[in-house]
Formats: sequence, structure tokens, C-alpha cells
Amino acid sequence: MEPTPESRTWSSLARKRAVHTIVLAVIGTAGLLRYRPPVMAWVFLTCAVATAVLVPWIARWAMRRRILSLPGGRDRHHKRTPRAGGIALFIPVALVLMGMGVLGDTRAWGLLGGSAIVFTCGLVDDLRRVRPLGKILCQLAAGAALLLAGFRLEVLTVPGLGSYELGLLEVPTMLFWVVLVCNAVNLSDGLDGLATSLTLVGLAVLVAGGVQWMVPIALAGTCLGFLHYNWPRARIFLGDSGSLLLGFLLAALAFELPTRHNLPFALAACAYPLGDAALAVMRRFARGKPLFAPDASHVHHKVVEHAWGPRRALFVLLIFATLHGAFAFLWPGLISITASGLLWLLLVLVLARLASFRARDVIQHRRPMRKLHALRRYVAARLEEARSREDVARSLQHFVEGMDLCSVSFQELTIVHRDGCCELAMPDDPRHGSGPCRHHVVRMMVGRAAWRGPDGDGQDALRRERESVIVGVLRDAHGRLEDLAGGAPEARPG
Repeated sequence: MEPTPESRTWSSLARKRAVHTIVLAVIGTAGLLRYRPPVMAWVFLTCAVATAVLVPWIARWAMRRRILSLPGGRDRHHKRTPRAGGIALFIPVALVLMGMGVLGDTRAWGLLGGSAIVFTCGLVDDLRRVRPLGKILCQLAAGAALLLAGFRLEVLTVPGLGSYELGLLEVPTMLFWVVLVCNAVNLSDGLDGLATSLTLVGLAVLVAGGVQWMVPIALAGTCLGFLHYNWPRARIFLGDSGSLLLGFLLAALAFELPTRHNLPFALAACAYPLGDAALAVMRRFARGKPLFAPDASHVHHKVVEHAWGPRRALFVLLIFATLHGAFAFLWPGLISITASGLLWLLLVLVLARLASFRARDVIQHRRPMRKLHALRRYVAARLEEARSREDVARSLQHFVEGMDLCSVSFQELTIVHRDGCCELAMPDDPRHGSGPCRHHVVRMMVGRAAWRGPDGDGQDALRRERESVIVGVLRDAHGRLEDLAGGAPEARPG
């Protein structure tokens, strides 16, 4: 296959950014040499340089395999972007864990096994689609690998409140923590560089809390090497393989905190992902959306809208996350947990004020939102069962009618809604494009897909949700047509 323009761009970019990464890694290594054993400094440098070298190769491979995140819907980037960055994170970390295991650290084998499970699950989800239940089962299996390797959480301690022995609740608590942090970090991966930067902040908090292990140093070097390509505007995305891997490693390293203050530092290390996940669950429940349905209403999306761009938003959120770590370092205990809660409350109030939030709108959106996602699930099930182009067309006919669209079209398939019924038409049919409907376009691998429909009724949240659902259905339908034709699957949105 001929190299794409994006591949040639990556070749020139790699030479420039690799030099920058090496300079930053050398500076970080010099700092570590003063405070850590020399071997940790060299591990940090090696992981940073190895990741910086691996990323361009993996990006070009992802472009050839069409593992891409495409613009449109809830995705705000403007170019096709590779989404296989998790591979560049996994390889250096896996090699470090293998070396530690060979040297006699048995827990490293358990951490490696769990990392491999969540990484593989995320990579399959990047290539195809993994149901939420399948992801949770993989995360539980990864948590079981930690238990078998000897990771323990016998006591939870909050200075000022005392220590609580978990007893029979130890295993459920550990598994719940792994699943919670994995999905929380995955949800936070919606802004260029955010998940990687939050991981660096979390690792710093864990090391300040007393984690004396080589894994945080290796992971920090890996994140630094990757962040140079993932900084806004990102040239490569983590994908689920990377975000799930980072979440799992953060969750596992929290078990290494000293018992004298493990709970405040664990919460501070994952403060933003956990808080954003909690708000997402409450928001989706209030709006009548499925809990695992993606949206563009996370805290980082709102901060981008009001912070004049992704870079300023990233700096704001990093300062916000660092404050939680500072609270835990200065006042580990009930004071830091209370201060973190008040900080979250302040942020939510500010964002609600800027967005002119009204509870009445949320209540009014519940019924339309439930119907919208019920139709989405129905059409997705019909597309999965489709065995021919006609089956795909019939599934889209139901969707066009349910969404009250004028038409949908991509490639040679066009479905027109006219006089109360849906029918197939050629793209140059004069009926396609008639009427008062507005034309919407989303980019796809083969060019673009389009639909004609109303521009919305002024309710921004519901209009954005409709657009996201329509884009998702069009991409699912196109991917099903590609599968039936024996071609490469369509890339999914990031």
C-alpha cells in the first residue's frame, strides 16, 4: 500500500518530536538522579525514549490498518487521527515488568498479566466493538490477576477517622476499585493529552504518598514520551487500549500505598477521573440516558467551551487535579477529602452558571432522550443481524422514520423519507435534497456521509445528542456494509 500524506507527515514529525522528548527525558532523569537510585533514573529515560521512538511507527501502522478516529458527531478534531497509542504505552511497561519478574518480583508477573488483559480488551474494542459487560468482565479478570500475585488491601485508613479492617470485603473492594478506576480514566480520555497528563499527576501523588516501586517511574517516562505526540492538537490518541491500561495501572499502584494514609492519597491520585465519572452517572440518570452511552457533556467538554480552546482547558484541569494532590500531601485525612469535595462543588457551580443550567430542561429532555436511545439500540441490533445490503437499508428506513429525517446517504446507498414512507433512491435522485431540511455532513473513511433533517428546536443538549446518535448509526451501517463486502471495517469515532 502506498504511503498516505499523513504517513509522510508523521515521518518528518517523528524526527523533530523525538529530539524534544529526549531533551525532556534527560532533564527528568537528572532530577531523579538526585533523589532516587540511579537505576530508576535510567528506567525513566529508557521508557521515555522508547515510547517516543515507537509512536511514529505505530501511528503509521494504524493508518494503514485504518484504526482511526474520524471527525464528526461528538468528536471535535478535524483530521483522521490514529487511535492505537496504547500499544506504545504497553510495550515499554511490559518489558519493565518482565525484567522485574525475572529478577524475582512475583507481583510484577501479576501486574503484567492484568495489564495484558485490559490492554487486549481495549485493543479489540478499538478494532471492533466490545460490549460494556465484556469490558467489565475483562477488568474483573485483571483484578483477579492482582489478587493471585499477592496484592492486598487489608486496611483502609483515613487520618483523623481511624483504620477499618476490610476482612471479607477485601476482595470485592479491590475488584470494585479496579473496575471503577479503569472506566473512570477511560471516560476522562475526551480531550487531547488529558488522560496522559492526569496519569502523570496521579503517579506523582502516589510517589509522594509513599509508593516505593519502579513501576510508577517507568510509567511516568512512558507517559512523557507519549504526551509529546498527544498534546493538543494531538497527532495520535490513546484509544481504549491506552486509557484502560493507564486506569488499571493507577488502580493497582494505589494498593501499594502505606496503610497509614492509603485512602486519601488513592482518592487524590484519581480525583478528576472519579469525580467526572460520578457526575456522568448522575447526569445520564437524570437525563434518561443509558449509563454506558457516550456523550459530549463531561467536565472537560464544558471547560473547553468556556476556556477558549483545548490547551487552556487542559492547563485548567491539570491545576484542578494538582490541587487535590496538594490537599492530600498537606492534610492527609478528613480535611483533604472534604477540601476535594468542596473544590468539585465549586467547579460544578461555576460550570452550571456559565452554561445557564436549568433543571426544567433536563426534566423535559428525559422522555425524548429515552426514545432516542431506545431507537439507537433497536437499529444497532438490526444492523448486527443484517446479512445483506437490503437488510442494512431496511434498518436505516426504520431509523429515518423514527428520527423524522428527510434522508440519509453514503456511498451508493440513499434512503429518502417522502410522503410518510421511506424508499431507496440513487444519490442523484431529484427528490434527494428537496424540502426545507438542512444538510448535515460527517466525514468517513471513503469520503463523507450525510443526512438531511431539522436543525433542532433550540435545545442544544438534545440537538447534540441527536447528531451524535445519527453519526454513530451511519458509521455502524457503513461498517456493516464493509463487513458484508469483505472490506476493511470502518473506523469508529474516538
